[in-house]
Amino acid sequence: MVNGVDATQYQPRPRSPALEARLGLQSKFVAGYLGTHGLAHALDKVVEAAALLSQRADIIFLFVDGGADRARVEAMVGERKLENVVMLCASAQGENGGDLEPVRRGTDSPARRPRLQGRHPVQDF
Repeated sequence: MVNGVDATQYQPRPRSPALEARLGLQSKFVAGYLGTHGLAHALDKVVEAAALLSQRADIIFLFVDGGADRARVEAMVGERKLENVVMLCASAQGENGGDLEPVRRGTDSPARRPRLQGRHPVQDF
């Protein structure tokens, strides 16, 4: 296992046109961070990169999951009015998660499938 991940369980999949349309990712390069939004992960640097590239319509930053630093990351994105950032969170309820499996497969349990939280600035799905 590298970095706590069994790479044999995660394989590249074809892009999902339905998911891309739903998240506004069509024809975009997606820079993604999937996992715990912790204090030690320096996600402010990813937000800074998104700000620097905010004029590039062909690049989207995708954050998936949550954690102790999630609220601060969301606040930074909101303060900067970054429209090139999509934020999703995992949900214990499993709402709207079926087609997000290509994005995040943290577990095989349907109870941990992600739920859309929203996109900044204030656009909910």
